[in-house]
Amino acid sequence: MEEMTRDEALKLLRPLPVPQRLVGCHEIQQFTVSESAAKDFNRAEQPMFGGSGRYIEAGSYLRLVRHDPEDIGKPWLVVMSDTPAERMDHVEPVIHGQGHCLVLGLGIGMVTRALLEKPEVERVTVVERSDEVLDLVAATYLEKYGDRLEIVQADALEWKPKPGTRFGVVWCDIWDTIDPDNWPEYVKLTRRYQNRSDWRGCWAKAECWREVGYMRGYAEPPRSLPAFFMW
Repeated sequence: MEEMTRDEALKLLRPLPVPQRLVGCHEIQQFTVSESAAKDFNRAEQPMFGGSGRYIEAGSYLRLVRHDPEDIGKPWLVVMSDTPAERMDHVEPVIHGQGHCLVLGLGIGMVTRALLEKPEVERVTVVERSDEVLDLVAATYLEKYGDRLEIVQADALEWKPKPGTRFGVVWCDIWDTIDPDNWPEYVKLTRRYQNRSDWRGCWAKAECWREVGYMRGYAEPPRSLPAFFMW
């Protein structure tokens, strides 16, 4: 069977219509990006991501946001959205998806849905820590995909699969921001699944590694990842 193309993967990367509501400090929102906002984003994005081609277009999108738990009215942080830029970040696990796949971090369910829409994927296990995110999102996906989808509430950094379990794909997306302080978690998860999966990846790993380089005072940020990240 021929490998799925990036364009084919992008078409699958769409969330189910999760109801818009607020649970605790997490909220599912529909939002609109204007033409001017899209242009401003695209102008700022290219230097940050090294001309990766990430972009957004004017239109209506879905997002999961986290509010300040001390004051829900304060500015929120976008956990995940289905803008073109974010969908592009998740193309690789969808391309490689096959057999039993593991997704660490549910978000709006976009990656989970894309994997389950592939005939090569038998089932997906999702590990999500937040009971609020599960309350907002999980039921919609379980209703559609039934026994092909297992959702586990646990901390992905502590949870371990049963002995002997092997995954076709492991996708780690438990971080809301690109922060060099998170790098030890990237390393921990990568090493945990290195011999338990056919393919594995982490959201924004290259960008985080460059931030580590800046933090360490490199004149030029490192362009290549450590050897154990080369899959």
